[in-house]
Amino acid sequence: MSIHITPHKNGWQVKTGGADKAYRVVSTQKEAIEIAKQVAKNQNTNYIVHGKNGRIRSV
Repeated sequence: MSIHITPHKNGWQVKTGGADKAYRVVSTQKEAIEIAKQVAKNQNTNYIVHGKNGRIRSV
């Protein structure tokens, strides 16, 4: 299961694909990416970065 970084009304959220709730919500995408990297490493999976429009920006 991948970790996704997506826009949120309060900034950016880090959440597991298919999850209803965010793991964390932070103010910057950069901070969300750092959190996602660590979570993905701990869960032995990958992370996917979405842009402000919700479309995949990088994998």
